[in-house]
Amino acid sequence: MWVYLALFFALWTSIASLIIKKLLMVLDKNMTLFCSILFVIPFSFLIIMLTTGLPKLNSLFFLTIIIAALIDVAAFMLSTTAIKISPLSVISPMASFGPIFTTIFAALTLREFPTTLKLVGIIIVVIGAYLLNVKHIHHGFFEPIKKLISHKGVQLFFLATFLWAITPIFQKIALENTFPKTPLMASFADGFFVVLFLTPFVLSKIKLSLPKVKSYIWIFLILGFFGALSQFAAYTAFSLANLGYVTSIFRLQSIFIILLAALFLKEKDIREKLLGALVMLIGAVLVAI
Repeated sequence: MWVYLALFFALWTSIASLIIKKLLMVLDKNMTLFCSILFVIPFSFLIIMLTTGLPKLNSLFFLTIIIAALIDVAAFMLSTTAIKISPLSVISPMASFGPIFTTIFAALTLREFPTTLKLVGIIIVVIGAYLLNVKHIHHGFFEPIKKLISHKGVQLFFLATFLWAITPIFQKIALENTFPKTPLMASFADGFFVVLFLTPFVLSKIKLSLPKVKSYIWIFLILGFFGALSQFAAYTAFSLANLGYVTSIFRLQSIFIILLAALFLKEKDIREKLLGALVMLIGAVLVAI
């Protein structure tokens, strides 16, 4: 059961990335980000009320979820810009660096040092990143990496991935401070504060953007509904299986995004990007388990 739930999360987040890429062609990036998160909130609230009901919360919950939301705002803004300016097939494999950052944080904060298997996984992820631009190798051995890291969208998405490796630390603390434990409550509250913190960035653009937003209201409703369902599926999968196994399935979203980008956006050099993403996926799985 958990495999299907994790696959649903990976597939939907891939589709959502494609939809947001399309929206960014016609809407302001901050307004697109604001609306895509805003419409998730009511559906998440409805799911909570239909399943567990509102839990009791303490001050530590609010403190840690506000910190997580502040970090998420920065990460979302970076990733949205990256999606707007770069091909999805180029930036999506960078998500495979997430488990590496998490491993580093665990070593620094929790003194949980990586095993040999995790170190091998890290090396494989780096090899996969190299393969993403392997066609440039005839210009020099390090040229594929130079091409990758010189790409503005890759830099932004890489930084967003780094920040998203931090937020689970605070979200987990917040989750532990819901009584009874209600995993989706952390996601709901995080989304609420993210929207709150994003509001100053969109206030000046509301009058100009509102007519366009209204014309795409059904798309945002679909993003909200399935976004809330995917979050519920993800947290349910976490409760049913090993965290490493579940997140390994999540990493398939990079493969899905590359395939969807080739099919609907006609992005180029798909074979080498798919090869690099597959290798990075293998490495990410080794790091996660």
